[in-house]
Amino acid sequence: MKNLLSILLILLLTVFVDAQTVKTLRIQPGPADGKDIYMNSTAIFCNTPYGNCGSLLSTAYTYQGAFGVGRSLLSFDLSAIPVDAGILSAKLNLYYDPTNSHGVQTGDNASWLKRVTSPWDESTTCWNNQPSYTEENRVLLPSSTSENQDYLDIDVKALVTYMVKHPAENFGLALCMIKEETYRSMIFASSDNANPDIRPSIEIEYSACDPVDPSFTFQVSGTSVSYTSTGQNISQWLWNFGDSTISDEQNPVHNYAEPGLYNVCLKVGNNCTESTSCSPVLVCSQVQPGFTYVSINDSVVNFTETSSSASSWFWDFGDGTFSSVQNPSHTFHSSASFQVCVAGFNECDSAQHCEMIQVCLPVYPAFKVRELNDSILEFVNFSNNATDWLWNFGDGTTSQVQNPYHQYAIPGKYIVCLNASSMCDSAYICDSVSVCPSVKADFSYAIPEERNVYFKDKSNLATYWHWDFGDEMSSDEQNPFHVYTVTGTFEVCLTAGNSCNEETECKLIVVPEGDQQNKDPFIVYPNPSEDGFTVKLPSDNNVSGLEIFDQKGRKVQDKEIGTGINEIHIPALGEGIFLLKLVTNTGIHTYKIYAR
Repeated sequence: MKNLLSILLILLLTVFVDAQTVKTLRIQPGPADGKDIYMNSTAIFCNTPYGNCGSLLSTAYTYQGAFGVGRSLLSFDLSAIPVDAGILSAKLNLYYDPTNSHGVQTGDNASWLKRVTSPWDESTTCWNNQPSYTEENRVLLPSSTSENQDYLDIDVKALVTYMVKHPAENFGLALCMIKEETYRSMIFASSDNANPDIRPSIEIEYSACDPVDPSFTFQVSGTSVSYTSTGQNISQWLWNFGDSTISDEQNPVHNYAEPGLYNVCLKVGNNCTESTSCSPVLVCSQVQPGFTYVSINDSVVNFTETSSSASSWFWDFGDGTFSSVQNPSHTFHSSASFQVCVAGFNECDSAQHCEMIQVCLPVYPAFKVRELNDSILEFVNFSNNATDWLWNFGDGTTSQVQNPYHQYAIPGKYIVCLNASSMCDSAYICDSVSVCPSVKADFSYAIPEERNVYFKDKSNLATYWHWDFGDEMSSDEQNPFHVYTVTGTFEVCLTAGNSCNEETECKLIVVPEGDQQNKDPFIVYPNPSEDGFTVKLPSDNNVSGLEIFDQKGRKVQDKEIGTGINEIHIPALGEGIFLLKLVTNTGIHTYKIYAR
């Protein structure tokens, strides 16, 4: 296998570098992008930069009797040529400048083109601070053969090759006279010359390749890895998967026999260049998480993670709580459907598995009652695990409020039931409550006639009444009528109550003076009596009826009578004090009678 791999690498390498692409670059800069300068050693010129001079000169002359040497510098921007390009040829063209005041090409004016080895600037460089030069690969410009000679196709391949390979050292060329003695000169146009046709130019022919990028990405899924080449300008690929297997596909999928860390390399190329990159790839088993669960009791669930390839875990129980334990035990606090998810991780893979689980907690109903006032009760719900409630207050009314208030219309004892439920369980509880509003006893009275008193109950929340009129007579009616047989001051007491409490209210009342029996034309006799009474009525009185009441104000006899003698038999009344009431055309007349 290793021999086959070596042979394939050699064949692919041969294909990669077999052909070259030849390109030509011609540069002829102008004033805006050109860089050249003239320098003169004469005392009056040696500190002056001539970056905007229209000529390039290599001279040895006198000026106003003083000898001076002239040199020039020029530079071309070669950054468009790739550093790894092969320079096939480089031809420099320098054109005679007919506008220069020095005149023509004269004397033994052979000159050198030398490579500049230090930086310089058009606006500041002069003779006294000129850069350094190297003699290496210098190019000879032979003496002129005519006064207006152009120097064309000067071979500067070696100089350009160095400057392309070392772009940080491209400081251009220096034009220098070989014999810097009077009188001799070379005169050429610069990039600032007004005539664009005679400005310096260079034409470079080179072999170049579009660069290739060997970068790649990969996606690991268990022990299967998908590789993708992301570079440009590529026509050939060679993958080495680090496990002694290779592939020439652009984007292969490779299955590793074993998990592990592999050094994967990709060599890419086109018709003239190649490049290689390598990256470590961690291959591990695919994570396939899952779980089982068992309910320990109504709220606690034990989970068991079933993946064999995960090394860490993250649980989401669906109720806002989480765990990183492999096999957690979790307590749920409500009955609901929860989506439980477990995510598994190892060194290079992750996955998640989710399931819906049903948690049903038993409902435990409970409540207590708080009395707010005499008839309004607050029901406080202490049920556990319930989401819905139904109250039955025992008086025909219900409520679905969790903590309701209820007002009973009638005091008494009621059976209150609460049915608490959830989505999966329900239970109920009943308890008795006593509604016993406090009774406030009160009454009023009116005396429309002598000894006739009407009493009106003004008590609140009472269900029974007992009156003591202070004259040994009583009544259980709510609003009784009582006739006093004598006048005077009496203490009347009302006891009002309900099923659980009562109150007594007493008041002193004054029955007006006057003896009604002496003025009455009616006669009742004998009094006391054992078996009956006789009522004698005058003929000018129209009596409509006679009524007899016991001491409690209850009517025990009702009879129609007329004028004259009327016999009233009372053996059924028993012993006691009774009140006789006569209703006539002259009013109401009452008498206290005694039965023995």
